[in-house]
Amino acid sequence: MKKSSTFNLLLLVSLYALITSGYFVLRYAGQWADSDTANLTEATIDVISLGELKSGDSAYPAGYAYQSFVAFLTLFSGLPI
Repeated sequence: MKKSSTFNLLLLVSLYALITSGYFVLRYAGQWADSDTANLTEATIDVISLGELKSGDSAYPAGYAYQSFVAFLTLFSGLPI
């Protein structure tokens, strides 16, 4: 591969990473991680304490995969959430 094509590929990947990260920061005004982490932690604690997936208004709106996986890892490893 030529040096110019390697440079162009590296530039393209870097530009894509910059645009993608900028999108997530701007979309949630920089506060996405904090509120999402709190919601996921609460949903995971509910999955463990209730022994079932919550539904309705108090459920996490983006699905159940993450909190189910974290609940499994917590119960399997004994580590706290």
